Amino acid sequence: MNSYQIKEEGISSYVKREVAKKMKMIAIIMTILLIAAFLFFYSYGVHKIIMPPMLAIQAVVLIFVYLMSLVQMQSMGLKTTFRISEKNVSVSLAKEKMSVVSQLIINRNEAKYGEKYDQSFPVHQIETTKIKANEIVIESYDYNFFTGNGKITIPKEMEQFNAVKKFILTHKAQFKVAS
Repeated sequence: MNSYQIKEEGISSYVKREVAKKMKMIAIIMTILLIAAFLFFYSYGVHKIIMPPMLAIQAVVLIFVYLMSLVQMQSMGLKTTFRISEKNVSVSLAKEKMSVVSQLIINRNEAKYGEKYDQSFPVHQIETTKIKANEIVIESYDYNFFTGNGKITIPKEMEQFNAVKKFILTHKAQFKVAS
């Protein structure tokens, strides 16, 4: 089984892309909540008073989440190891090498939401593999959209990305590569 990590020189582009994905989702959710709040307050005629502070609070929250995500994703990216073979696919995070704050966040997410950062599944449990320009996404039959469990995303910044891509394409049937 071959082990791979994200290259240090590629970590900044990886972090920017992953944080952008996360922020897009958060911005959509916050916008929907803001529209719902506007409609509610508009019906009472107090929207001109309440909405400006709500917009300011939303902006502060988004900036805070963005900055914290940058720090956490950088730490996680440098400590992530991918293992790929003909029989097994796995990703592991060396939590013990991370900052105390990052460890607390990860442990909280694992305990509260069931989100697993260390994942492994045999190749025969792969439902689909999608090869994209910036990543290879491998989903198992146990994939959970809300927690991300059962899904391993291999970024293009990983060392020997093209060799892994070639390996997966060579074993197209086993990895169930989507056309």
